[in-house]
Amino acid sequence: MTDKELLELAAKSVGLNAQWDCPERGMMMFTPSGIDTMTWNPLASYDDALRLAQAISAEPCIDIRRAIVCVSVELSEARREIGALNKRLFDELSAARDEAEMKSACIKGMKDVVDELAAELAEARENEKQLGSAYEHNALAAMRFRDELAQARQEAKRFREALEKIASDRYNFRDFCDIARAALEGKP
Repeated sequence: MTDKELLELAAKSVGLNAQWDCPERGMMMFTPSGIDTMTWNPLASYDDALRLAQAISAEPCIDIRRAIVCVSVELSEARREIGALNKRLFDELSAARDEAEMKSACIKGMKDVVDELAAELAEARENEKQLGSAYEHNALAAMRFRDELAQARQEAKRFREALEKIASDRYNFRDFCDIARAALEGKP
């Protein structure tokens, strides 16, 4: 409720014919003579507040000790509420901090896993590259071995033919050695 609404209701409750003027002055009404105007603002003027209290038959609170006790009780309640609010805020902040730390740890863990997977992937690619090189090397070695094997088979065939020739012709030992040497050197 605004001050304007509060003052309008207070004026109506005591039967005053007052209208809102401005926040500084409050309500404006005619003097009892009806010629001049005067301001009425029980929120700013103690006199207007006491007259309002009398008009509605309320007893004004003049007992200072009672007012101090009332204020002390209200202050104590306010401190308790502030303490409860502070505890609740502290608990919420602690929970938020714990959650943030947990999320941070999870993110760090995920980053570590991603780094490990990236390292394993790089290693697998390097192994694949090395296997590719090894395969090429082995393929070349296999082709060389095949060529050497084919040459060895041809030499063995020539040597066998030479032995068969010696055995069939019954050459002497010297001829046998010459034929064998020629077969080893690759001559027909």
